[in-house]
Amino acid sequence: MAKSSRYAQVKVAISLGAVETAAPTGAYGSSRPPHREHALDYRALAELVMMSMLGLSTLIFAAGLSIRLFLAPTLRELFKPRSESPNEQRLLAAQLDRIEERLEGLEGSVERISAGAEFDRQLEGPKLG
Repeated sequence: MAKSSRYAQVKVAISLGAVETAAPTGAYGSSRPPHREHALDYRALAELVMMSMLGLSTLIFAAGLSIRLFLAPTLRELFKPRSESPNEQRLLAAQLDRIEERLEGLEGSVERISAGAEFDRQLEGPKLG
């Protein structure tokens, strides 16, 4: 008799246009109301949140470590001032002046050597064979 009364309730509900409220029991003949079938499982949600937090904390740690190991030294070298103090700049300027003086001395030596070699060639004169 329960089946015929359910059938009558469904028939009345269809004729009235209220199909969602027609069935008093859940799917597969369970005695739970229909709104409880799709209820949120809090244990599954808690597991999902905990796994997400664990995964994100691992990801944040890995990202921070990679930035610390690889990106920070590169940026430090790129944006580091070339000379840290004015004293260091003076030392570099003095060293550059000494190098320029040595270069001028070497150029003078090369000119004297090439002039001496040219003079020696002229002294030898043409060779008659």
